[in-house]
Amino acid sequence: MLWLMTRLNSDDFWVGSDYEWPAGRPVCMAQRHPVAEARLLKKWICMRCSATHRGRKPRSCRKCGYTGMRMKAAERRKT
Repeated sequence: MLWLMTRLNSDDFWVGSDYEWPAGRPVCMAQRHPVAEARLLKKWICMRCSATHRGRKPRSCRKCGYTGMRMKAAERRKT
């Protein structure tokens, strides 16, 4: 929890239990903001030409007219 913070020796860093120390430096976890996440991920992708469309699912692609759409992937796939 970030609100349970402890002061370290003479350094200027405040470290909570959510931090890890690889190579001696503090690392902060990025916070997820629902508004920004919705803007970035709620898109439709054309499976033929990869054009992106925002909002609700379109009937057809604006560039090529193809009707096959998929949602943008929310998580990265393992390669």
